[in-house]
Amino acid sequence: MNDEMKEIYETFAAECADHVRKATDYILQIEESKDEEALNGLFRTFHTIKGNARMLEFNHIGELAHSAENVMARLRNGTLAPSKQVVDLLLAALDSISILVSEGVAGEEDSIATEALMASLDAVAAGTESPQNARIKAKAETAPPVSPKRDREQAPSAPTVRRDERGPLNILVVEDDFLSRKTLVAMLKPYGTCDVAVDGNEAIEAFARALEDHPYDLVCMDIMMPRTDGFEAAKQIRTAEMIAAVRKMKEAGIKTDYYERKDAVVIMTSSLDDPENYVNACYRCGANAYLVKPILPDTLRAALERFALA
Repeated sequence: MNDEMKEIYETFAAECADHVRKATDYILQIEESKDEEALNGLFRTFHTIKGNARMLEFNHIGELAHSAENVMARLRNGTLAPSKQVVDLLLAALDSISILVSEGVAGEEDSIATEALMASLDAVAAGTESPQNARIKAKAETAPPVSPKRDREQAPSAPTVRRDERGPLNILVVEDDFLSRKTLVAMLKPYGTCDVAVDGNEAIEAFARALEDHPYDLVCMDIMMPRTDGFEAAKQIRTAEMIAAVRKMKEAGIKTDYYERKDAVVIMTSSLDDPENYVNACYRCGANAYLVKPILPDTLRAALERFALA
């Protein structure tokens, strides 16, 4: 497996872990009450896992996610109630997906069979079998315990950071939520020195000051913030970079027919998990990338590696 595919697989695994975590929360919500937002979120989660798995030719994972997605379609249109048996089937699907993703990315053979589980999900989706009977049949297909090396609850290992000639990164974290800010700073500390700003105005001021002697290599900026939002702050940051570059060239008296930009990498962050938001975030304000919250260490590391920052 070449480095590029390895990076893609690692990103897929990190994103799946995040989807599974969110899906579990959604399932707990729909078990308590018919929460429309949770139903829609859970449907989208299985749909996203299915699409990404099929794109990477993890067809077994894609088929299982598709079967769960069909059950979600009935839950959404109200023809199926979120009973304990239905919830158990969906949780079993998530557990199996997690194991299959871990093994698939590692290049290992599937250690679990999911035919009975998929058949049960399909039967419930088609209305040909009660959730109670379907769950009993699916339980006959037991999964072996996950080995420690694949335990989904293990903390991620510390990132191996590649330092180039610049040394540790100079990083600006812009986030108004305290917990999100603290978590992101903790994940970024292994890569360099982190400064923080709690809104767009502080970010613009901090970035402009740093341009004079120690420009930021990386800016991680939340979109939804008070006063000045992330979109506007990012646009003003790009303008400040351009003005500073022109001024420095004039002061140095440099005349050249070639110029290479040395901008900071700007990563926008938000809990909005929608392709339109990704595109808007990157093109409206000159950002380089978009990450969906909650951000996992592996997802963040993969993003930094794409820009040769890790």
